[in-house]
Amino acid sequence: NTEGLVSPGTGLTGSVGAISSALLFKGKWNDEFSKAKTASGVFHGASGDKTADFMRSEEAGGYFWGEKFSAVVKPFMLKYAAFFVLPDEGYSVNDLLSDPEFLDFLVSGMTYKNQKNLIIDLALPKLDISGGGDLSESLKALGVTDAFSEEKADLTSLCPSGDLYI
Repeated sequence: NTEGLVSPGTGLTGSVGAISSALLFKGKWNDEFSKAKTASGVFHGASGDKTADFMRSEEAGGYFWGEKFSAVVKPFMLKYAAFFVLPDEGYSVNDLLSDPEFLDFLVSGMTYKNQKNLIIDLALPKLDISGGGDLSESLKALGVTDAFSEEKADLTSLCPSGDLYI
C-alpha cells in the first residue's frame, strides 16, 4: 500500500505498460515530539539561512562524534532509527562523504567507537522526505541500452509479438 503515491494507470496514455516502484516508510518515534514545543527558528543550511518550524524533544539518547562531525540517533518503534548528522563548522556534507572516519561511522552505526548516552535537547526542522526521477538514464548508464531501442529490444517473454520496447 503506497497511500496514493502510485495510482493505477498513471502515465500510461499511449503506453503498453509501465515499470513503477515506490517506497513508503511511515514510522512512529519511540518518544514523540511534543507539538506544544514546536517553534519557529532559523535553519542554517548549505544554501543559506531559512526560517522553519522546529520540532523539539529532550530525551536520553546516543550522541556520536568524529573529527569533522557530530550525530544523534532518534529511534523509531521496533528496530529502526534515524541518525541526524551535522558537519562541524568549516566542513560540508561532501567533505564527510570522502572522510574515512565518517564512512566508518556510517558502517558501524550503533557500535561506533566515539559515542555517549546523554540527555539530548534535539531541535529538528519539520521535514518531509520525498524524491522521484526517471530511471531511463540511470539504466542506460548501467548498460541497459537494447531495451530502449525499437529495433534491438527483445522483450518477447513479456510480449510474444515482439512489439515491445521501453
